[in-house]
Amino acid sequence: MHAIFRSLPGLIDELPDDAARDAIVAAMWPTVLGQQLRERSAVVGLKDNVLGVAVSSAEWRREFETHAAEIVYKLNRALGSSIVRRIELKVDRKSVEDAQSETDQTDAPKTKLAVPASLKEASAKIGDIELRTNFLEAAAVCIQLRDAK
Repeated sequence: MHAIFRSLPGLIDELPDDAARDAIVAAMWPTVLGQQLRERSAVVGLKDNVLGVAVSSAEWRREFETHAAEIVYKLNRALGSSIVRRIELKVDRKSVEDAQSETDQTDAPKTKLAVPASLKEASAKIGDIELRTNFLEAAAVCIQLRDAK
């Protein structure tokens, strides 16, 4: 499972599809943050190397701004690519609450894309449900792109 997860960042520069890049960046986001920052943020999307992130309050926006350069460095290092140049923060409590409620669900992760059962079974070892869901979505996009060729 770790080998599959580690291979996703290597694909990021080869993927022409923005949705695939977004999925991989979103999957890596929780891995570079501490629990408090992870619980108070949600990735909105990546556009022109700017990562949109929703935060739960103005206070948390200031906290993220303080650590933004470090977060960008850690994220790019985890991705193996300098795909994120900066983070654009917006206060959007609802987006954060929605993302957190998905994380808090104890049932199996839901993805809109088809994922082989063997991959779902292997991903069960990822304890963080949001990370598992993001991983499955990124993997599904990569599989679709591979199969489309």
